[in-house]
Amino acid sequence: GIGHKWEVLRGAFIAWPEGVTSVPAAKPWFARPTPLAGERKALAIGAGLAGCATAQSLAQRGWQVSLLERHAAPAQEASGNPQGV
Repeated sequence: GIGHKWEVLRGAFIAWPEGVTSVPAAKPWFARPTPLAGERKALAIGAGLAGCATAQSLAQRGWQVSLLERHAAPAQEASGNPQGV
């Protein structure tokens, strides 16, 4: 349903305009692009929980990851709190 909304916008495809014989076949919008060949490099900025988790996930997939942190060690700000660790 539409809940408490007052307006609803709907559309229906009738046909292609005149002169258009066919639309070129394309991948659907949800299709993933073809992976690039060669070395895959990434830079994760920040060595908090999110940055470290991202770096680990990419490294497990074969990426060469550089982790950039402004502090001397990881998890030095909010990620170093007992709740974060």
